[in-house]
Amino acid sequence: MKKHLLEYHEFIDPLEKLSVSLSKSFMASIKKFSTVDKYLKLVDLEINEEFIKFDICLIVKNSQMSPFKDDPYFKGKKQALVSIKTDNYVITGNTFINGDDIPLIEIILYTNGDFSEESMYFKLNNVISHEINHLKQVGWNRDSFNFNPDKKEHKHNRKQQKRDYRYFILPEEVESIVYGMENQSKIQNVPIDTLFDDYLDRYVKSKFMSASNKSEIIKTWILYTLKYHPLAKLSSKYTEFINNI
Repeated sequence: MKKHLLEYHEFIDPLEKLSVSLSKSFMASIKKFSTVDKYLKLVDLEINEEFIKFDICLIVKNSQMSPFKDDPYFKGKKQALVSIKTDNYVITGNTFINGDDIPLIEIILYTNGDFSEESMYFKLNNVISHEINHLKQVGWNRDSFNFNPDKKEHKHNRKQQKRDYRYFILPEEVESIVYGMENQSKIQNVPIDTLFDDYLDRYVKSKFMSASNKSEIIKTWILYTLKYHPLAKLSSKYTEFINNI
């Protein structure tokens, strides 16, 4: 049965409050979860607030038996294999917006060993924030401030670019990625560009993209951050690039 999530925390942005609350609720459920060699829907919630409405579910698999390379959610995603080897878990999210149906966010978690609960909490917050931002781009919850990807020519470009590194510089993805990363940066208290580097390094390591592709993406994300998230915490690593803008 779906439940209403009412507990929020002290953040300025109500969407940030919601992401933090969902992340903590999900972590509480994950801690109680035992090893099962199949995916289970661990959490199923209905969010019905004045500022946003959607359903969200958490689907989890904790397995040390099934080959990860054959996993139905992560098959063919080499960067996910890097995450499994590094963290013993991988998280992804999907957003479904179909006509008059209430929007749905699906959070997928795969674990295969001991993991850092703190690290997982930070990553959950990032992924949930990212998917919530997609809800603000189109459909029931659309906000005119957000990029609108619901155009025929853009959908064609998205389909083409999803196959390579250019996916990460699509306007709707830049917006959602930076939003999720900034929220993680705040609660983890690390520079946002440090999170950019860690995230993209896994794609470079898996050979999904080159180092030069990563550099192009990082510069795009930093430019967006400076324009739309001017209070975001940045390290000194890209100071020279920023000073030369």
